[in-house]
Amino acid sequence: MMEAQLRDAYNTFIVPFWRDKALPVSFRTKDALEIRGMAFPQPSLDTAIVISSGRTESFIKYKEFIYDLYLEGYSVFIADHRGQGLSDRVLAGEAKRQIGHVGNFQDYVTDLKQFYTDFVRPTGHKKHLLIGHSMGGCIASLYLETYDQDFDAAVLSSPMDELALGFFPHVAHTLIDIEAQFGLGEEYAPGERGYDENETFSDKCLTHSELRWSIIRQEYSDCPAAKLGGPSVLWVKLAQDAGTTARKNAGGVKVPVLLLQAGSDTTVKPEGQFEFRDRLNQAHPGFCRLETIDGASHEILVESDLYRGRACEFIREFMKNHLP
Repeated sequence: MMEAQLRDAYNTFIVPFWRDKALPVSFRTKDALEIRGMAFPQPSLDTAIVISSGRTESFIKYKEFIYDLYLEGYSVFIADHRGQGLSDRVLAGEAKRQIGHVGNFQDYVTDLKQFYTDFVRPTGHKKHLLIGHSMGGCIASLYLETYDQDFDAAVLSSPMDELALGFFPHVAHTLIDIEAQFGLGEEYAPGERGYDENETFSDKCLTHSELRWSIIRQEYSDCPAAKLGGPSVLWVKLAQDAGTTARKNAGGVKVPVLLLQAGSDTTVKPEGQFEFRDRLNQAHPGFCRLETIDGASHEILVESDLYRGRACEFIREFMKNHLP
């Protein structure tokens, strides 16, 4: 949807769509965490899309995107990752509720597999597409490298193949390792803090669209339980390792992949995405198509029309070619 329409259409069409079509789903993980999500099944059983969201994100952030996909005729399934959104937190206690934490990065993959097995596969759709954004893109890559029979294709939006850790990445790596060794793994990573209630729109918001940013901020204001702050020391350490694993094992992906790279990304590094593409194409020539959206910030799926529109066109074309 275009921004000129979105301002009025959000409350007029998208919010009622969610109220009428969203089917809440939930399940217990093996370590007793409650994972919560939403399903939007179509009457037809052609293609099911599963969304693996980014760090800090809840499904409430994806209302416009899911609405657009549903109008295209796709069933959509999304669940909040453990430790964020409306799923249970990994760390106990209200004081640590806003720390983005995970004990083992592979837990994200295991949870996604359970979600797919329990709620997606039984619906009987003919085709399955996995869309992963940022951290969710890394999770999606690891999933495809581990379970190569579940999906027919994948779209990775700004995938976290390699974190950008500022001007002194080697110092940052060392600092994270030291803090983890000293038992600070469950504390905020250096420079991180809780959800910023007073944040205003700026070039640090990872999108050029003030409208979409404001809508999402209002969603979190209306649903404070979904708010999350910065990552923990351990999360950063595990995320670095996960990105390395995703890159090194890219050849294990056996389905076509569209990788959307944000040209002005400051959250993840393009070098990791290039390595992922090259390793996948070396193992399976032509399987990974990388499209750079020049000028786009990290949040491609909630970017301004100039960038989001290009991304959506790439996604539509990709699905038309690989999910007929």
